[in-house]
Amino acid sequence: MARADVVGVPAWRARRAFLAVVSFALAFGAVLLARGAMRGFGGPGGSDQWILVVVGIPMFAIAALVCAGLTLFANAMVKRSASMAAREAQHPGKPWLWIEDWDGGRVRASGGLWPALGFPRSEDGGVFKMSAVPGVIGGKVAGIVELPAKLRGGGELRIALRCVQQTKQGPRGEGVSASWCEWQDEMTVPAPGAAFLPISFTVPYDVRESTLPWAADTSYTWTLHVKAPSGAAVHFDIPVFKTEASDPSIKAGVVDASGPAAQPPKSRTRVLESGADGAVIALPAIPGLVAGLIAALGLPIAAWAAGRFVAPTPAWVPAAGLWLGVGLLVLAALAVFLTGTRIEVDRRALRVFHGMGGIGWTRTVPIGDIAAVKYDPAGTTEYGRVEAHLEDGKSYWVAANLAGLEESKWLATELTRAIERCRTRR
Repeated sequence: MARADVVGVPAWRARRAFLAVVSFALAFGAVLLARGAMRGFGGPGGSDQWILVVVGIPMFAIAALVCAGLTLFANAMVKRSASMAAREAQHPGKPWLWIEDWDGGRVRASGGLWPALGFPRSEDGGVFKMSAVPGVIGGKVAGIVELPAKLRGGGELRIALRCVQQTKQGPRGEGVSASWCEWQDEMTVPAPGAAFLPISFTVPYDVRESTLPWAADTSYTWTLHVKAPSGAAVHFDIPVFKTEASDPSIKAGVVDASGPAAQPPKSRTRVLESGADGAVIALPAIPGLVAGLIAALGLPIAAWAAGRFVAPTPAWVPAAGLWLGVGLLVLAALAVFLTGTRIEVDRRALRVFHGMGGIGWTRTVPIGDIAAVKYDPAGTTEYGRVEAHLEDGKSYWVAANLAGLEESKWLATELTRAIERCRTRR
């Protein structure tokens, strides 16, 4: 990470000067507004002191609080940037040692107003003690989470590690940020009664490493999330970088098929057959079938009403024709787009059939052409996707709208194991 990519000390000093001018303008404007109110509402023979009390003093107090907040924030940014520059001089080429919050691998939970103003974070909100600093791209992110009281005991904890890209928009990159999850992994574990929760994630080599705070345009933040069923959650912004220990063979979306994977409890996918000669897996219908049936019934009713209003012929004639035509079109669309998927693996090919009653499409991919079956680690964890990647660099959709990242990983593992079994028997 180059210092050119980070907002440094001179830039923050310039911003502090600008914020000081803004603060003075706010305070001065509050005084002028109060004075104007006194002139406007105070009569020649009356007292206008109440205007100063009701309008002037509260406005000046609000302006003073805003000024204090802006000043504290600007001073905190100057100090943090200066500290980063000093640490960079001490540890060149090791950006994970430039941030005070990352030093020692004891990362406190993120969030809150006081840390943004330069005050130290409290450990009451949770701490992630990293086994090694930094977390390794093409290696491991591991450690022990010291859970706050709100996450201990009862139910299950959902733990996710995410790399989020943030791109600043605007003429100078100072506008609203657009976010996109570039990579993620997650697990669900029982909530421990104790305060300590060990975690470990394998990070692929072909993902981005952390950028430092205040990156100029595009930044990548690695965050560890811990969430309870009640909605209580904590997250930790952690350093993840490429080091000498990084392993280029660890690729994103590739599963470990050396052993069977447990099917997630919420999965509705069914394994119909699984043996030495292949596997047959049935996926549920894509959500939307109910909406399609409502459309099939609602559109004919609307057509009947319109036909009766504008047509000189008996109302049932246009209604019957429109009902039949619209109904057939909607049912055909449901048969092709809103039905389940059947995946078959045998010694010759991977086949994906999507449709109903013989209506639909089938994709056939020869076993020998498949380099890997991968799950998609980007985007959202609510819906997962699995793809077949070929030796020639192409990729084909196998399954989508899966019930989360865990089901995607499980299905990719099942298909990979089935393909390997078929290859050994060819």
